[in-house]
Amino acid sequence: MLIKSAKELEAYRLPKYEGYSWEFILIEHIRLKVNQKWRDIIFGHTCVESDTYPILRRFLRTKYDEVYSTYDKKRERWPDFFALKKNLFGLKTIAIDSKVNYNELVRFLDQATEFLRYSNYVFLATTSELILEIAEKAKNLVGWERILKGKLKGAGVGLILIDMTSKDVKQVFEGPESSCLDKEEKRKRLAML
Repeated sequence: MLIKSAKELEAYRLPKYEGYSWEFILIEHIRLKVNQKWRDIIFGHTCVESDTYPILRRFLRTKYDEVYSTYDKKRERWPDFFALKKNLFGLKTIAIDSKVNYNELVRFLDQATEFLRYSNYVFLATTSELILEIAEKAKNLVGWERILKGKLKGAGVGLILIDMTSKDVKQVFEGPESSCLDKEEKRKRLAML
């Protein structure tokens, strides 16, 4: 019924919905009409970053050889999690930082430049709400991926998506290996662990 109604609104070509897909219309109406609690459940979101930590930690432990919770080491400019992956060519270090709102994205991009000094790879872990906010600000639900990928890949960062309702976590894409890796800084960070 919701899909049918959204498609009808798209077909009416009302000025308010010009250029919007029925998917965007549906998502926007849900976001505007339901209270925060239900919106968070529907879109798998949380307003509290630390709520993502147990789910993210469980996912990271399936993917990497060692995972360290470093969210309590903010003074030393650590990400929320730091992981290690052993391979034939040595030890790869991975920084994973969780953010749950749009305002934190700019701060994360600044943090990522620091993480890239001692990490082979950096990831932003977030919920769909950040993606929806990007789409809303750009007025383009379909273009969110291009916009966010552009920002993150330009910064050398990958994306992990967390669904707080289903507890599913998915690596959407991996950023390139760090081009500004400082081997001495990496060695110091490994010694700190």
